[in-house]
Amino acid sequence: QLTEVAESLVEQVLDLATRYLQARHGAPCCGTGSKRRNAGFAIIAYGKFGGMELGYGSDLDLVFLHDSVGSSQQTDGPKRLDNAVFFARLGQRVIHLINTQTPAGVLYEMDMRLRPSGASGLLVSSLEGFEEYQRDDAWTWEHQALVRARAVAKRLSTHPAAFAMRWRSSCVQFRTTSNRVMSSSSSLRWMTSRRPSGMTSHSPWSTRSFLRSQATTGVEPESAGRVSTSTDM
Repeated sequence: QLTEVAESLVEQVLDLATRYLQARHGAPCCGTGSKRRNAGFAIIAYGKFGGMELGYGSDLDLVFLHDSVGSSQQTDGPKRLDNAVFFARLGQRVIHLINTQTPAGVLYEMDMRLRPSGASGLLVSSLEGFEEYQRDDAWTWEHQALVRARAVAKRLSTHPAAFAMRWRSSCVQFRTTSNRVMSSSSSLRWMTSRRPSGMTSHSPWSTRSFLRSQATTGVEPESAGRVSTSTDM
């Protein structure tokens, strides 16, 4: 029930923020001609919120995504904005509404550090950018965090079902990658036994580089003795 309350509040906050910005700038659109459509925005819940395990003292682990693509990405109102700017302001507005101090306190504490590149990354990422980050730069624990990730609020998209389907397919892809890489620790032991002396954190033999190569190529050393698995998390 605590999770359901939080979902309802996040939905209402997103609705208020969307109407506020649309009244000034119109709806964000992308594409041209017959392929022009409304761009979508989604709030992704991680951690206890995503896993429907919120407690009374839990904060909200959130990530903001949009699906705007194409050569033309602008709002359709009198004061036009690039979609990237519109969605950044939308994310800021959502955070402002949830964190506003009232006599009764704030709605929830929020943690936005699970987004791609953490606190140094963009507040709102494109779905394509999110997929690229998960494929090329994410740590294994970031893949594993997708086990509990789910969309809790969506707005604007002309094709919300397509947005949701692409999000789910992305999660399945990277969860499977995480399973393959972490199915056994023997590959890490193999790497450690063969790394040259004097290895630095920037060496291609570093743990992160090794895990990334495993996730990208799927190649496993014969001496590793790992047993691969296709079990989905």
